[in-house]
Amino acid sequence: LLIFLFCLSFFTSVVVLGQRELSSAPVSLSNVTDQFTFLCFKSLVTKDPYNVLSNWNSNISFYDWNGVSCSRGSQRVVALNLSEKALEGTLSPYISNLSFLQVLDLSNDNFHGHLLVDFSRLSLLEKFSINENNFEGLIPQTLTIVVVSKYYYHKITNSMAASQ
Repeated sequence: LLIFLFCLSFFTSVVVLGQRELSSAPVSLSNVTDQFTFLCFKSLVTKDPYNVLSNWNSNISFYDWNGVSCSRGSQRVVALNLSEKALEGTLSPYISNLSFLQVLDLSNDNFHGHLLVDFSRLSLLEKFSINENNFEGLIPQTLTIVVVSKYYYHKITNSMAASQ
């Protein structure tokens, strides 16, 4: 609940500040959403032994954050690759807000808990890798829909079972 309140208050302040800046410099609400998503993601990471997320802050554009790749045209996030960084924590469901995401690679980290991402909102996702983590529970049905419609292979080696 505390993390949710933090994310909500951050999002509210970013939107309010972003609207104040609209007259002097264009601020895209979609970019604010992407930044909010990443800061919520970071807030759920409990261990970052290599300080990979140390530059994930409001002083640096998220285009330059470790593991984040953006498209040149739309300047939207197209890839998040944090594989083999020994990150530990739970995966934020706000990842579903990255509507331009094509690659999500969190393989060989230490994420755990349930996978609460709405994959139906990630219609451009082409590569999804979470192998060698500790997720549990059912594989979300929305992931199955995306996988079947895209005909791509993703590797899951966790304690997860297919949803009915």
